[in-house]
Amino acid sequence: MTQQSCRLDIAEKVTWTRDKCAVSFTSTMRFEWQKYIQSDPKIMMGKPVFVGTRIPVDLIFEKMGAGESIDQILEAHPRLTRQAVLAAFFFVSDWLNADSVYTVNAST
Repeated sequence: MTQQSCRLDIAEKVTWTRDKCAVSFTSTMRFEWQKYIQSDPKIMMGKPVFVGTRIPVDLIFEKMGAGESIDQILEAHPRLTRQAVLAAFFFVSDWLNADSVYTVNAST
């Protein structure tokens, strides 16, 4: 398995392997995702996008799920920053941890 690691200027560390991604962050970034992600009904019909772009957050997760690295995503979308892509993890974490109930039907 090939492993790629990069050190960021705000003390996050992202380690990628072929099967998974491990991300560790400083506590200050948890509350800063709002600087990088917005939802406006006039932009992409209100889908969460990266500030100043029309790039939907879910597109980045689809690319990551397909095996693209953050570096490949940044190359394909030069208006994004590494911090913006990493902020998307906290956005999704906050969204999933909201006071909601997610019903999952088991297959029989």
